[in-house]
Amino acid sequence: MDIQKLLGEFELFKGLSETELALIGAKAFKVEFAENEEIFHEQSTESDLYILTEGRVQIIGALGKTDSATIHTILPGKLFGEFAFIDGQPRSATAVAIQKTTVFKIPSATLYEIFEQDNHMGYITMRNLARILARRIRQTAHELRSSLMWERH
Repeated sequence: MDIQKLLGEFELFKGLSETELALIGAKAFKVEFAENEEIFHEQSTESDLYILTEGRVQIIGALGKTDSATIHTILPGKLFGEFAFIDGQPRSATAVAIQKTTVFKIPSATLYEIFEQDNHMGYITMRNLARILARRIRQTAHELRSSLMWERH
């Protein structure tokens, strides 16, 4: 699998040159998870970024001490773990592979180091990330609005 070509297909890295993609690709590593295996846990402090290439991942949030709920299901071609990557805070949810899953994990410290050395790469990637997050927030707002309208009828 050509990691450089694969990264170029992800929205997060659109606009980067082949050389820039190769630099990031050299720092990413492939990780496989079995069905029901935890990828990271809510409140853990690691802040690496994940790109799902195969399988499905559920993002699960705790509801009190004993209950939890699925917040989102990640499908291939999407990234996850971006909140902790951006702000360095503990994970806001748990990620679990719900079937055999393959991801590319990009260490946050390494990616930030690349961005410090090449501001253009950092700008393009973070601009793309902002667009991804804005779209997700718009979708969430739309879903919330629809839910509130449904409750009124």
